[in-house]
Amino acid sequence: MLDLAQQELDNLVGRTGMPGAQLAIGDAHETWTVCSGAVADGGAPITPETRFPFASLTKTVTAVAGMTVVDEGRLSLDAPPSEYLPGLALPDGPDGRPVTLGDLLSHSSGLVGSFDADGPPSAVEAVMQGASHLERIAEPGETYSLNNHAFLIAAACIERVLGRGWHDYLPDRVLTPLGAVGATTDDSVRSAAGTARGHVPNRAGTMLTLPVPLAPRAIAATASLFGSAADAIAATRDCLRGAHDPDRLLTAAASDRLCEPRVQMHDPYWADAGIGWIGSRWQERVLDSRGADAGQETYLRIAPSRGTALALFANAWTRRWPYFDLLPETSAAVLGAVAPQLDETRLPRARDPRLHGVYQWESAEFVVDADASGATVLSSRNRGARGGLFIELEQCPVWEASPGVHAFRMPNVEVLVGLGFSHKDASGRPGLVHLLQRSARRSQEP
Repeated sequence: MLDLAQQELDNLVGRTGMPGAQLAIGDAHETWTVCSGAVADGGAPITPETRFPFASLTKTVTAVAGMTVVDEGRLSLDAPPSEYLPGLALPDGPDGRPVTLGDLLSHSSGLVGSFDADGPPSAVEAVMQGASHLERIAEPGETYSLNNHAFLIAAACIERVLGRGWHDYLPDRVLTPLGAVGATTDDSVRSAAGTARGHVPNRAGTMLTLPVPLAPRAIAATASLFGSAADAIAATRDCLRGAHDPDRLLTAAASDRLCEPRVQMHDPYWADAGIGWIGSRWQERVLDSRGADAGQETYLRIAPSRGTALALFANAWTRRWPYFDLLPETSAAVLGAVAPQLDETRLPRARDPRLHGVYQWESAEFVVDADASGATVLSSRNRGARGGLFIELEQCPVWEASPGVHAFRMPNVEVLVGLGFSHKDASGRPGLVHLLQRSARRSQEP
C-alpha cells in the first residue's frame, strides 16, 4: 500500500510541477505518511512532520471541539446562537424558524455576506459587532453555502460557553487528547523555516513562491490551524472509531451527529453536507473536508464504514486540482471509492433558458446566458473588493451532468466544476445558483 501511495504521490508532484506534497493514510488507531518534494522551490525536503496551513480544514477540527461541548450538555446543535450570545440578532426564516448552531456549523444557515473581523481581538467581539451585515437567501437548513463569517458565529458560541479563546481550547479539547501532536494554533509558525510555503504557476508554468499571508486573530477558528496530514487524520479520528472503542474522545452519538448529512447539495460530485464535512455521490459514501491557503491546498477524506482516511497536503495551486482525482489507485484501495470523472464529450450541452439570469453573491455577479448557438454559458463580474474571491469567468460552457445537475469549465482548470440550480418557481426558473461551494441569489434577468 505505501509503495503504491509513494508512487502516486511522486507522479502527482512530477506532473503538476508543485514543489512538494505530503500524503497520510490512517485507520482508527494508526497513521502512515509518505512525502515528495520540498517545502519550497529549492528548499528543505518535506517530511512527515512538516507543517502546512490547514486553511478551511480548520473548521472541521473546530467542529470536533464544539461536539465535545455538546457531549457535556453545555451546547445544543438545535439551539439558536442567541442562547449563548445574548443580544445577537440574525434574520429568521420566513416561517419563523431560527438559525441554529447546527445550521451554522454545516453552512446551511441560509445566510450570506461578511463583516469586518480584522480589528476585534476575539470571535465573540467580531460576531457581536458585525453579524448584522449577514443577509438571508434561503430558509435555515435548506441549502448549503460556505460562509466563514456564519461559521464564526458558531465558533463564538463555543468560545463564550468555555470562557476561553480558540487558541487555548483547541489544543486541550482536541489536539492533545486525539494525538495530533504536531498541530498548533500558534500563528507564528506560518513564517517558520520548516513550514510549507504556497506556490502558484506563472504564465510560463514556473512555480512562484508566495509571501506569507496573515490571518486576523478573531477568525482563527475558521482557518488558522497548522500541522501535518497525519495531524488532520488524528484530529478527526473519532469518525473512524467504533461505538465501543475505548480510545474515543466523543460519544458514539456525538460522532454520528458529526458525520450525518444535514442538507442536500446541488453538485455532480457531492450529495450533502454535515457538521464540518460534505458527503460524496461516489461508489461508497466518503466524507470530505478541504482548505485552500495562498498557493496551498489541503484535503481530508474518510470512509466511516471502512474506518479509513486519506489526507493530502500540497504546497501549490495547479491546473488539475488534486481535489478531483485524489490519487485514484490509493483512494480506491484506502476509501473503496474514487471521484467520478466527468467527460464533456459524453455530456449534452445545457440549453434551458429558464436557468438564465444574473445571480448575486456578495459583490460578485454570475451571469447565466446563451451563446450564439443557444447553448448555456456562465460568466462573472466582480463589483467590489469582496467579489475578488472569484476569478473572472467569460462565456464558460455549461453541460448537463445529470437531470437538474450541471457542470462548467473554469479557465486554466482541466476538470469540470459542479454547477447547480435550486429554489425553482412554478415555471422552472431557479432562485439560486450553486458553484464553488457558494450559493448566489437571482437578482435580475440576463
